[in-house]
Amino acid sequence: MLQFIKIIKRTTLPKPPNPQRGSFQSLPITHYLLPIACCLLLIASPPSVSAQNWKLYKKNDALDCRFFISDNLHNVYIITSKSEILKYGEDGSFEARYANLKMGKLGQLDAMNPFKLLVYYPDFQTVQLLDRELNSLGSFNLLDLGIVRVGAVAMADDGKIWIYDAGTNKLMTLTGNTRAQQAQSSVVPFIGSNPTQMIFRNNALYVNIPDKGIYVFDRFGKFTKTLNIKNISYFQVVDNQLLYSQGGKLFSFQLQTLKTTLMKLPEGVKGTEPLRLEKNWLFVQQGKTIFVHEDK
Repeated sequence: MLQFIKIIKRTTLPKPPNPQRGSFQSLPITHYLLPIACCLLLIASPPSVSAQNWKLYKKNDALDCRFFISDNLHNVYIITSKSEILKYGEDGSFEARYANLKMGKLGQLDAMNPFKLLVYYPDFQTVQLLDRELNSLGSFNLLDLGIVRVGAVAMADDGKIWIYDAGTNKLMTLTGNTRAQQAQSSVVPFIGSNPTQMIFRNNALYVNIPDKGIYVFDRFGKFTKTLNIKNISYFQVVDNQLLYSQGGKLFSFQLQTLKTTLMKLPEGVKGTEPLRLEKNWLFVQQGKTIFVHEDK
């Protein structure tokens, strides 16, 4: 990993594009450099983390990060305070930038499919699709499709976009840029509650209503069960695990056995920080720095 850090130091990043012409302007590397700390993450059963042989490489604290997500290829997408999207590759190098200043504050970025990203702008109820290089694949306004109150959106692995229509209390699937189609489901069982998060993984849709639990629907939109996991703001589904943090602790809920396991965190990680787990990599945001804990 020392060689990796040296590569980062030498990297000259592309200049951010002008939204009008797609041209580039020069900016210092510290503006975009993804700070990396390479550590050891050992995931077993129960999952655990060993900090005995950690080596810490902290780069800088100049990162403007409002929130971040990652994908299953270990790419990291940083959303800045100006609603820009900055993409960094697996080796930590800067790869692309996207900004749409006309759409207001970026509300959601779904990287379930790293080749077709979903970006949602709630102020204008507009969905923007991006390719792996953050080029536009098209956009559409949900109001034009007859969806008046958007509660949440999510990207499915088959390319469909799931939408919770709070006006009708129904789940919808978007089948194209011109029309939305009602999913084969009845009215959702959480009427009157707005989801804080909705994701589609492993042929299932997960909807988080913090005071009631996580509602699970099948790939056709049929309600199947409620997971008794309450008062959380964020969760992930990785393979057969549902990961969530609560009270400064990270838990793994096994979706097949329905057993909950406490996961040990790296030293210095409190469990209240924004974090994501992708395969054998754990990403943790502490202040303006993102650290990577890796299982080799």
